Amino acid sequence: MTAATTTMPTGAQAREQQAATFIAIPAGLNILVGLADYFRMESGIAHTPGVILVIGASVVIALAALVAGRMAPGGLRTTVTVLLLIGILLTGLAGWFLESGLMMLMMGLSLLAWILFIMVAR
Repeated sequence: MTAATTTMPTGAQAREQQAATFIAIPAGLNILVGLADYFRMESGIAHTPGVILVIGASVVIALAALVAGRMAPGGLRTTVTVLLLIGILLTGLAGWFLESGLMMLMMGLSLLAWILFIMVAR
């Protein structure tokens, strides 16, 4: 009988996964900010399609960041990483159009984490 083996990520892979998680955390917080703005009438953007767009985009950014951090280096990861940048920039722009400072802040933090991911990635 063979024992089940688990593969632990190497040091470089662990750093890449951690950097990708740093992209996903502000995106996840942006989902919460968007939900709060969507249901709070005082926000001024309650029940608008723009908030739904930001919530959906933040979900996609968070999931794509987690996937990119676990992918092997290559063309597919490069494509996902570039699409992450585009998504972060456009979601931040949507936050600016909605005049939501917290949404812009969260996407700014995601952008900084994206830069960190690029610097750490092999």
